[in-house]
Amino acid sequence: MVVKSVPTQIPQLIVHSASGLFITPQGHADGDVEVRLWRGGWTSAGDKSAQWIFLPVPGQEHTYRIKNALYERYLTLEKPSPDTKVTYLKSSSTDQSLWTLRFPDPAQADFVIASALDTDLVVSPKEGAQASEVTLEVEKLGPYTDQFWRTRAPRSS
Repeated sequence: MVVKSVPTQIPQLIVHSASGLFITPQGHADGDVEVRLWRGGWTSAGDKSAQWIFLPVPGQEHTYRIKNALYERYLTLEKPSPDTKVTYLKSSSTDQSLWTLRFPDPAQADFVIASALDTDLVVSPKEGAQASEVTLEVEKLGPYTDQFWRTRAPRSS
């Protein structure tokens, strides 16, 4: 896998490559909730609850804590096993909130978000979900288009 840099310390949307939807906490809430793909349209620069900051982890190359731009909460994986939901917790000091970004194709901007606990587990929408907000969970890395993400700056307000 190729490793590239991502914007750090700057709020970004994390956009699902296959659908164009972006990661947000369930209900845009400040609580211990699941993280979802938001189907509610585009977001503006003023909506910080849907923006994320990649914080490099000192001494751990290509590893980040992914912090919400509005709330003091981080993407977290409670246990390193397939079909585990990605949550949004205040804890930033555990290995459960560490993520590695992997770029399988050097010619593409798309990446997978892998758990640092098991880099073969990557963030993906729950298979077969039909809700307006789709739960995110981890699954085994494979050649699946629904496992890919990219960052982009939010649109102006």
